[in-house]
Amino acid sequence: VRSSLSSAESFQQDRNPAEVGSTPSGRVLDSLNPSTPPSLEEKQAIAKPLGEADRLFFEGNFHAYHGELQEAVEAFTKALSVRQNFAKALYQRGHVLLELSKIDDALKDFTQAVECGYSLALIGRGKARLLLKDVEGALTDLSESIAR
Repeated sequence: VRSSLSSAESFQQDRNPAEVGSTPSGRVLDSLNPSTPPSLEEKQAIAKPLGEADRLFFEGNFHAYHGELQEAVEAFTKALSVRQNFAKALYQRGHVLLELSKIDDALKDFTQAVECGYSLALIGRGKARLLLKDVEGALTDLSESIAR
């Protein structure tokens, strides 16, 4: 049966469920093709089965995407109150904090995400360190991110 699927259908079946989902209205949402960003209600409909921390994480990403930075920080903070070492939420909140010029707070989030094993946060931490004029620390983080 699988061999009779078109390549697009096959691709959709192989995708992570967090990347593709349908809303109650039947609209297909695809995070890898955000040409038409979904509404908050559509994101929440998909996120429901994922749990409260994940739902709040998606909400934070939605707010950040729409430039609602303070709301994004609040949603990521709520996600972290549900799941303390939620590395992706720490990483995303760190980036929003950088946008809000809260560099020391962003550095703390990136550092905690790195300590949780989320190596992508090394790049964010390097950027925060560079903004704090810690060139040596920034080079160390960026070099380590390349090595991983």
